[in-house]
Amino acid sequence: MNMLDSATVAKAWIANLSTGAAGVAMSLPADTDAWASDGFVVVEGVVGTGGVPGSRLRSPVISIAVYAATPETVAQGIKPKAPWKVASNIAEIIVRETDRYFNPEFNPATLAVSGYENVNVINAYMVTDPVRVPDDTGHLALYRFNLGLVWSSNELLNV
Repeated sequence: MNMLDSATVAKAWIANLSTGAAGVAMSLPADTDAWASDGFVVVEGVVGTGGVPGSRLRSPVISIAVYAATPETVAQGIKPKAPWKVASNIAEIIVRETDRYFNPEFNPATLAVSGYENVNVINAYMVTDPVRVPDDTGHLALYRFNLGLVWSSNELLNV
């Protein structure tokens, strides 16, 4: 069985949300046309951890980037206008999804991760707000933020 890492769990958690993005991956696809208008979420990796001493829970902080682009305007020689609203909306949907973990009646479900064991995401929370990152070329909209997750594999929870 493949062993899970925190970035893969974050990717699966975000992919399970209804963000409207064209996809979620560990890197941005080279074919901009495939994702430009709908945006794309990149799980950049683990940037820290809060740790849960004496526990089998994992609690990473993960860097997330949300992109949207207008490549067709560049090809036409028109001054591009970055689709900031598309990228911002995707980021804010992810922010709102973390709010449900603050509802005392919310019961986190098991998350199936293709090719891996199932996991429980016990908590998801914002470590930093989405920040607009300017692009020199003007056609790329990028928001970046840090997401905290608390998770464990089902196997570890049953021990």
